[in-house]
Amino acid sequence: MQNYVLAFKDSYSRVASAKVNAKFFDRFYELFLASDESIATKFDGVDLDRQKQMLKASLTEMTLFFVDHNITSYMRALATVHSKSGRNIEPQLYDRWLDAVIAAVNELDPYANEHVELAWRLVLAPGIAFMKFQYDK
Repeated sequence: MQNYVLAFKDSYSRVASAKVNAKFFDRFYELFLASDESIATKFDGVDLDRQKQMLKASLTEMTLFFVDHNITSYMRALATVHSKSGRNIEPQLYDRWLDAVIAAVNELDPYANEHVELAWRLVLAPGIAFMKFQYDK
């Protein structure tokens, strides 16, 4: 699996570099919000600049979760905020979230290919599974 971690990290560096950084997070939110009306509604009145910073932190935490399989207090708090009793982010919306991430990567990473896409999917999968699992908790 290590080669997937490296492929993910290399791709993330390419799309989140200082030159591309704003484009990646902006494009992700454009794609994500357009993917489902219920998603756009959940973001009414939300500070997207703050959300972008939170997305960066979440991607870092999800990478760590993939690598060392430890549920950090950050991951627990993130799951609580997104749970049914929090912001009520339904489990199926994480699939839309991942699809928007992958679409943004495919648009902005000049080296995007099937291996890179699979790397993103594998690295983010455990974190997404945890978020879905915690929805009703």
